[in-house]
Amino acid sequence: MLLLFEGEHGPRNTLKFIEEKLGIGLWSWDIRSNKMHWSRGVYHLLGHEPGSVKPSIELIRGMVHPSDRLAAAELSRLLHEGLPIDREFRIIRMDGRIRWLRNHGEVVMDQAGRPQRAIGVMSDITRRHEAQTALRASEERYRVLAAATSAIVWKALADGNVADIPEWREVTGQSVDEIKGTGWLDAIHGDDRSAVSKAWRNALESASAFNKEFRVRIYDGGYRCFSCHAVPIFNSDGSVREWVGVLTDLSNRPSDKSVNGEAITGAQVRGARAILNWSVKDVADAAQVSVSTVRRIEEHDGPATTRAVGIAAIKQALESGGVEFIQMLSGRPGVRPRG
Repeated sequence: MLLLFEGEHGPRNTLKFIEEKLGIGLWSWDIRSNKMHWSRGVYHLLGHEPGSVKPSIELIRGMVHPSDRLAAAELSRLLHEGLPIDREFRIIRMDGRIRWLRNHGEVVMDQAGRPQRAIGVMSDITRRHEAQTALRASEERYRVLAAATSAIVWKALADGNVADIPEWREVTGQSVDEIKGTGWLDAIHGDDRSAVSKAWRNALESASAFNKEFRVRIYDGGYRCFSCHAVPIFNSDGSVREWVGVLTDLSNRPSDKSVNGEAITGAQVRGARAILNWSVKDVADAAQVSVSTVRRIEEHDGPATTRAVGIAAIKQALESGGVEFIQMLSGRPGVRPRG
């Protein structure tokens, strides 16, 4: 690898091309002399101009986020046992930006079994971590939405076929095989099935929202009325990637009277955000309050006191966005899209 660092003009250009295209950097560390060599790619990953700083393990360690920093004892164990190096960690660059890096390398031992040097490659995996964070946030929105609305959140493929809806199976008694595809329609009351099926086909063909109320045969043979709302999720090219829907059991239909005053719960605020697909900052901006105020209110599932700073503004902003805070007949607070 050092030949690539210090080699002729051709290999050096080849290395530069590879590093720029793949977003990687190569490094080597002489453990005995504690000297390091970095390729241009490592300098760029760490936010330094090539040659502007002296490569060292101490410099890298100082940039690693304190929560991700490897203990000295653990590093010593890796070296003396010749274990593979494969770590993911955050660094804090000089410009204050936080980036996720993956460091993959090997320890080279001498004939006596002592660590002689280590070589490896670094890569920027920030986008992957951001995607994972976004996925977790999306899953949390679904969970909060279902909890706040006492609803069934479900997904379907781009063509409208369903793989499974566990909560639907619990309600109807249908098996996974019976639900698959459009089998869930079989649990809908015979008098409603044709209209629901037609509305679902129309939504699929036009890639538009699906809204319908219908009766569902439940596991004990009786029927309950459900409201179903579904929307398509689009790819960047405008094609439908999947469908996401919410089924609400109308047998527990909330009272027609909305919640009066400011008394809403943190769970309701989180649920309202999930319905509107708003971030905490979106709520703060709409209500003209600080982000910390929104977070403080959301921390408590119980009602926020009327003295809580900003609660009235937050409630008004969310209602203006298209939700309604309600009191279920069971006495539980809830939230739903404004009809």
